[in-house]
Amino acid sequence: MLRSHIRAFSFMVRYPAREHMADCPPVTGSLSEVTSSGNVTTATVTDLFIYPVKSTRGIARERVRIAATGFEWDRQWMIIDHRGTFLSQRTHPHLAQIVPQVAPDALILRHARLATLTVPFTEHGERVAVSVHRDACVGIDQGTAASEWVSAALGQAVRLVRVPGDPARRANPKFAGPAAAPMGFADGFPMLVCNQASLDDLNQRMPAPIPMERFRPNIVLEGLPPWAEDHIDTVTVGALVTANQTNVLATIDTLDPIYVDINQSTAELLTLKKSIASGQVTGNTPESARVSLTLEDGSKYPLDGTLKFSEASVDPNTGAVVLRAVFPNPNGMLLPGMYVRARIVEGIDRRAILAPQQGISRDEKGNPTALIVDGKGIVRLKVLQAPRAIGGFWLVTAGLEPGDRLIVDGLQNARPGQKVQAVPASIPKAPPASAT
Repeated sequence: MLRSHIRAFSFMVRYPAREHMADCPPVTGSLSEVTSSGNVTTATVTDLFIYPVKSTRGIARERVRIAATGFEWDRQWMIIDHRGTFLSQRTHPHLAQIVPQVAPDALILRHARLATLTVPFTEHGERVAVSVHRDACVGIDQGTAASEWVSAALGQAVRLVRVPGDPARRANPKFAGPAAAPMGFADGFPMLVCNQASLDDLNQRMPAPIPMERFRPNIVLEGLPPWAEDHIDTVTVGALVTANQTNVLATIDTLDPIYVDINQSTAELLTLKKSIASGQVTGNTPESARVSLTLEDGSKYPLDGTLKFSEASVDPNTGAVVLRAVFPNPNGMLLPGMYVRARIVEGIDRRAILAPQQGISRDEKGNPTALIVDGKGIVRLKVLQAPRAIGGFWLVTAGLEPGDRLIVDGLQNARPGQKVQAVPASIPKAPPASAT
């Protein structure tokens, strides 16, 4: 998934001397310098996120359009149970495995176990009563196909609904002020702003750091003291947002370089670390930081990227570690929201062999096997260790040796112990035998 490198953008922040959302003790330290009524300071936007389907995977954006209900496309769809109550990751952690994408004319949903679902944009459909916490509102049912897909993803009967074009839900005026603030399916307010300093302070007291994405913010700010958000009255970006506003309020736009976020399972990462520790795979080589991309149309992106870091914590909902790579993007070919395939050379297994798949079989126990021809022209059966496929080849980590002659054609006529005459076969060139 592509993410932009967000350029710093200043917010004006005012600290009041009146009621706040959170009843928290006074914040000491640098905040004390700006707590008098009417004082302002500035903060910097470092990340922008939208969550098209409430409680499912978020999307990092480099550019956002602000509409009356908040960020465009944010929490415009929601999954509900038979009572019309929304489902949350608090009770249904598998929601994190649903990956949304907003296309020009449809919502696209992906899941590792299911075929891709396309939900065309439409406001036609049954209007059903739904609830978001204590708020009763209306959603537009997205049809039987969408219902069956999300039900299969979550393992229970649920439905997908969309915010109607005339949402009647409003934010609580006690905190939003007298001006009506239209709401989609967000919990309580059109936008959620998080303070990086607060998370940094929290993580100092946690056994393992928590990523910002866990809090599902729309805007991440830097430049404020920890917990300053409990005492902020107004955040302004150059102008006020009014109902039904269609013009872009502010864009934060840097495409070169651009980030690519890649999920890797903890099992794969542990296997790689064990291989490096045993000396089987050599890590920290010049190749270990190189990343290449294949675009959605199957073509190769012409420029290589560099591995930036591996996220320190693991998402317990998906069992994945996030690897981030940064790519040069001088021509703007890569755009935020695109899906690409990445190949990361994390380590080099100098003893591994890539064997053509047509030469590898399975015995009755499911073990990979191969027939080779030894130096005397006798067919020998070998049991292999082949943990995975790379292109049209198996990565063989044990069982074959350099110089072995692997039988890839005529296997039906070859038997162990049989004397044969081997001739060279023509096969495609193997890719580099790296751990990717």
